Amino acid sequence: WAGSASGARFYLQNLRQALDQPGEFYLDRESKELAWVGLPHQDPNTMDITAPQVMELVRVQGNYTAGSLVQNLKFSGLVFQHSMQETESCFAGGCDAQSADFLTTAAVHVVGAKNCEFSDITVAHTGGYGVWFADGTVGCTLDSSHVYDMGAGAVRVGLGISGEVNPPSKRTEYNSITNNILFDGGYTYQEGCGVLAQAVAFTNISHNIIRHFSYTGVSLGWNWGYRATTTHDNYVGFNAISEIGLGVLSDMGCVYTLGIQHGTQVINNVCHSVLSFNYGGWGYYTDEGSSNMTYKDNIAYNTKCAGHHQHYGLDNLLTNNVYAQVNTMKCDGGVRSSQHGGHSIKSCQHIDPNSGEDQGECSNFRLETNIVYTPAPPVLYSTVAYGFMNFSLDHNDYWQLTDQQTWVLPTNNSNSSWAMWQQEGKDQHSVRADPQFVNPGAEDFADLKPTSPALPLGFKPISTAKVGPQTEQGVGGLSQNAVTALRKASLTLPAVQSVELTARERALHDQGWEDTLAFRRRQHRQRMH
Repeated sequence: WAGSASGARFYLQNLRQALDQPGEFYLDRESKELAWVGLPHQDPNTMDITAPQVMELVRVQGNYTAGSLVQNLKFSGLVFQHSMQETESCFAGGCDAQSADFLTTAAVHVVGAKNCEFSDITVAHTGGYGVWFADGTVGCTLDSSHVYDMGAGAVRVGLGISGEVNPPSKRTEYNSITNNILFDGGYTYQEGCGVLAQAVAFTNISHNIIRHFSYTGVSLGWNWGYRATTTHDNYVGFNAISEIGLGVLSDMGCVYTLGIQHGTQVINNVCHSVLSFNYGGWGYYTDEGSSNMTYKDNIAYNTKCAGHHQHYGLDNLLTNNVYAQVNTMKCDGGVRSSQHGGHSIKSCQHIDPNSGEDQGECSNFRLETNIVYTPAPPVLYSTVAYGFMNFSLDHNDYWQLTDQQTWVLPTNNSNSSWAMWQQEGKDQHSVRADPQFVNPGAEDFADLKPTSPALPLGFKPISTAKVGPQTEQGVGGLSQNAVTALRKASLTLPAVQSVELTARERALHDQGWEDTLAFRRRQHRQRMH
């Protein structure tokens, strides 16, 4: 979703004439000859070379329509790796749908199962998603596992079609994705998510490290607008989510939601390093129709655009969150509303999604007891003059690191002053003051000094001690020491190391294309190694 502003981008695969860099290969399907360019020290006669032959490495298959579920299986300490790319569904209908939800399988594919457990497993080098708890899967867990190097995303839960309500037998409920390291996806389908959860209920996505995806970290929901849905009572908590977007795709965030989601909570996550290609590198993103959710005790920092963006939705509570050093590229503001133009809907509480009215005209949330700490104005941004008309804001601490004499607020008439903003009933008890983080230079936005002006407003410092995996036995073959180091690294900005460029990358770099995908991938791999 970058439209004409981004231009049309594409890439070619399996082109023999482009075989000119180490690590590239070309497969002639007719002659079955494989041509490969290796590094000087590599000898193909002594190397293990793997050519995947199947798309699914494990399939657990029950019959949910007949009520015959596979039950009580346990997979532990196993390694599943090297699955084929799925291309038929892509070529048949398009390869760029949101979250790569057109894919029909995964390396570990579970359908119609109950109380099955996958613990301490490794899933790697996949052609699409790594693990999928699909239709009719209930009470299954993926815990303490390592999923990495994916063609699309790491984990899928459920299957949704916008506007359709799944029948009871097909519903995907009470599943858990916990204490995992989900890392480095999107090598074939760049739109793959760390976790994609569609039309699910009572799902627990918590204590994971979710890192290095070209699109969103956690995507939850699948209904655009205010239509009926079976998505409710889900929990996204204590996840460390970072290096999202990578400058490749647009319109994403660490946590992205769609549609009405009664009882859903997004709690105590740490989100940082979000970079979109064009627009929309946000921290937390309540997209079309996102409603009835609580965002509490979350931290977002170093995001290209706003720390929280609501396209439109109803009755969301944003409380005790920190949005610090957000909107670093001055896309919008600290917190953004994109309510649509016009406000013809008389009652936002009784919207008929079939009425033909623009549902985006109706939006609200409560922004209470938060810290919004931006490099520059504005702290609040709206795409229309009255974009915060139905919103409730109070007991917040706002601070701009520069231009502290200029406070532009989206009042109902036009962007105007703090005084006019308060005259409209907004932020009656809020302050404009430095929140006094203990060590903001080290990206520590959890601890506040005792003299912080946010504390008298009711703000409670956010602990990150339980963010990320909370195991004592390691994760997916990684030692406990390695997991501890990864957890610590995932909470702070990645270190930038120098990388030796190829001739092609150097030419692109000199032309201003230093963030090319190949360059970023190699830079990241060298840094992690």
